[in-house]
Amino acid sequence: MLTAYIVQASDRHYTVGVVELPEIRVTARNVAAIPEEVRAVAAKHTGMDPELFTIVVDY
Repeated sequence: MLTAYIVQASDRHYTVGVVELPEIRVTARNVAAIPEEVRAVAAKHTGMDPELFTIVVDY
């Protein structure tokens, strides 16, 4: 499980951090897109299958 949190929100763009992977930042166009965007970046960063990640967004 990965815990995502919003670092900055402006003009319908969200910059998101991940507690378990502090070295990555993700940009999403809306709140609903955060889990999928985090999943994709985490998969690229770790080399793991994106389907293995469960994303929880901490608001």
